[in-house]
Amino acid sequence: MLCIGVIIGSNGYMRNDNISAIANLIQMENKLANTPENWLKDDFWRTPTWLVNNKLSEVTKSHKNYLQFKLRIRYTELESDFRSVYLNYHSKGIDEGASKLIVENLILARTILERGKVNFLQTSYLLDTVERYLIWIYPEHHIKEKAKRFATSIEVKHPEASKTILDLLSSEDLQISSLKSAYEQKLEEIHKENLANEISSGLQIKRLESLRIWSLSIFVISVILLPFIINYSEAIKDAVESLNLKNVNSSDSDFAYKLLLALCFSIIGGIGGFISGLLQIKKSKVDLVEYQESMLLFQLEPIIGSLLGIFVFLILSWEILPGLKIDNIGSIMLIVFLSGFSERYFLNLLKIKEE
Repeated sequence: MLCIGVIIGSNGYMRNDNISAIANLIQMENKLANTPENWLKDDFWRTPTWLVNNKLSEVTKSHKNYLQFKLRIRYTELESDFRSVYLNYHSKGIDEGASKLIVENLILARTILERGKVNFLQTSYLLDTVERYLIWIYPEHHIKEKAKRFATSIEVKHPEASKTILDLLSSEDLQISSLKSAYEQKLEEIHKENLANEISSGLQIKRLESLRIWSLSIFVISVILLPFIINYSEAIKDAVESLNLKNVNSSDSDFAYKLLLALCFSIIGGIGGFISGLLQIKKSKVDLVEYQESMLLFQLEPIIGSLLGIFVFLILSWEILPGLKIDNIGSIMLIVFLSGFSERYFLNLLKIKEE
């Protein structure tokens, strides 16, 4: 059944006169969709709103926008494929049952994709179903060619599925029904794997977004707390004298001085993390699926570097690392920078094995 917009009255509830109008619309849409003659008409396949809408969001702005874009492109391709096949072969005994299911799923998918918020799982399922059913309406020569191209395209990622299809095609007693069933089964397996990968990418992005918020919160808290917990010893005072940061002679200046030190070393660690992330991005390439995840990881690098810078300065102030003592401000800055730049260096500094 097609999704029809609900007309709401001014009091928030549907008025009685609108209920009958909606029921009539539903009956009319179902009648049009269930009539094979209408599938040949251009008016039945109206142009989707996203193809004529100039206010669509940029694809690269978010993972959600990219998924919507990909689903809409996929719908357009599947609709064109079905219309082409049905137009050319409907008079030659095409499977009307499969055709009807394809039409119903296509129209429902189009209705969902025209909304502002798209249900990714629901729409993916509808389009996956359409793609699987298409094999049942292709003519025999088209089925063989389609199956061969499909097997070739999945040969690298799914060698076993590809071999199954190719073995059937090379069989002397090939049965088209067996080829159709094998094609549909392997396609369904691949669709499930692709869907799981998309969900995994979406969850990873949401996790990274949460980590970014928590990391910033912990950074702010760390900067505030550091003046209370650092060991403001003579070694610290002597090491940072060359910075000439302390210009206030009042007794209240110690806290502001410590806070300024925390900010300085967090910035140094953040610079190390930023440069590390910059070098990683420079050496790698990403597609649209990995773009947002890569940007979130890049944003986390300086935040984590800043946190490490604060932590390293704290443990240096207490001189709890064997063999490391505060001699001058340059050595502190170098250690803080390297800790923010390299996670491996930080772990080695603490004598912690990566595993």
